[in-house]
Amino acid sequence: MLEDTDLYILNDKETQNRINKIAKKYRNKKILLYGAGLYASRFLKEYDLSALNIIGISDKIYEINKPEVFFGYKTYSPSEIPTLDFDVMLLSVIKYYNLANILKKTILKGINRHIILDSLTKKYLMNRILTIIEE
Repeated sequence: MLEDTDLYILNDKETQNRINKIAKKYRNKKILLYGAGLYASRFLKEYDLSALNIIGISDKIYEINKPEVFFGYKTYSPSEIPTLDFDVMLLSVIKYYNLANILKKTILKGINRHIILDSLTKKYLMNRILTIIEE
């Protein structure tokens, strides 16, 4: 569950500015969101992501129970990720440690091409994720 201590990461103006920068950075790139928890729900509900070319959203919960769509985006289980055509995986999670291990041990092993990992969260969280993946 998203805790009050985690909410400081979201700040309306700063967060929307980050999304806008990401949209410019990855213009014409196909984006897959990873993370469909409360944090992602808040992003999808409260911020304008329309400038991002989002092809869908994935989460480990979709291995067990996968709705067709989540906030209007097609859903994919992590096991489907290697078959998807995307350029950038944007991480929409707060609990980075579990995700870093999931990425390292399963998802990224199945992808046989270069993809870009980035995050909707503040940059220091992305740096933590990359550090764990590279260990």
